[in-house]
Amino acid sequence: SSIHAEGRTARASLDASREALAQALGVIPAMVVFTSGGSEANNLALKGAAVGGLIVSAGGRASGVEGGRGCGRPVEVVGG
Repeated sequence: SSIHAEGRTARASLDASREALAQALGVIPAMVVFTSGGSEANNLALKGAAVGGLIVSAGGRASGVEGGRGCGRPVEVVGG
């Protein structure tokens, strides 16, 4: 949706990557989500997938623990 050639080129590359990864994983392209980093990915996964209690590693990113608690569900932190 960019009016600039560079933006259209970047979008085409991103779309091709999404298609290739989706095919390799056996999913539809809409299920492939790229994030800017670990904290964003943790929050997206935890808030989108959590349906019951969560088990989160204490050795991981703080966003994993805090993101889990932010879901309003029981969180068990394991490891240390």
